[in-house]
Amino acid sequence: MNKVPVTAQICIFGAAFMIGLIATSACGSLLATIDMAERTRYLILSVLQAVLAFSLPSFIVATFGHKGMIGTLSLNKCPSLKAILGVIISFAIGYIMLNQIIYWNDSMKLPAGLSEFEQYIRGMEDMARSTAETLLAVNSIFGLLINVLVIGVITGFAEEIFFRAGLQRLLSKALTNYWAVWVSALIFSAVHFQFYGFVPRMLLGAFFGYLYVWTGSIWVSVFAHALNNSVVVIIDWMLNQGIISGNPEYIGVAEHGFPTYAMISAVLFIVFIGYGRKRFFNKTKRQLSKYF
Repeated sequence: MNKVPVTAQICIFGAAFMIGLIATSACGSLLATIDMAERTRYLILSVLQAVLAFSLPSFIVATFGHKGMIGTLSLNKCPSLKAILGVIISFAIGYIMLNQIIYWNDSMKLPAGLSEFEQYIRGMEDMARSTAETLLAVNSIFGLLINVLVIGVITGFAEEIFFRAGLQRLLSKALTNYWAVWVSALIFSAVHFQFYGFVPRMLLGAFFGYLYVWTGSIWVSVFAHALNNSVVVIIDWMLNQGIISGNPEYIGVAEHGFPTYAMISAVLFIVFIGYGRKRFFNKTKRQLSKYF
């Protein structure tokens, strides 16, 4: 197979993404004509979007890679237990820092001259929250497991395949790895169309991107993304069931004054990444199976 230029691959990648979005939208219109629960419709659309818009573009472009589709997307690289443990530690010690950033971003006020624009984006935020509330409104364990599967695992996998194994990998051929990380993280956050969650989502995207660069395995990034999404789903379910009181997303958040706990969390996170990166997030050469 002749080598396809990077610019051509990016164009094919983008076109496949747009076609996937159009196909998902068409499926949404079809589903709207069928009598079903709103939550069920959202779940089906989430899976369709994950497959058609986020997974297929990367798999299509990966066929141009000399390592084969699976190898090009790094799906054959086995994540180490140390890397998985490193992700869990990172989230644990950086949790309060992330909470504070989420709070700051959500509390942003735009200048008075942009009041109409602010009302518009706040309206978009409200629509996104309404959809999320519909998806998360379950009482049973089965409903919780379905949400973890769709919102946590399937969405986490598809978005990492798209933004890291797809977009970031392509960008790294034209830019340095680290520019590719931040550009793809910025696009990752922008695509969600949630201005008041833009900064924390971009930082999460950058973290997922660095995990991909450091370990060489997309599965580490997938695990981190799925873990983040699943924790949100589980916390929401526990709040609805009255198992926990008070929202853990506000733990350590300083609404006024100096954010002491967030600063401690940030320092611990930076120290861990600085000194523990080579211990936990090494390049892996182990393959998942001889068939890969």
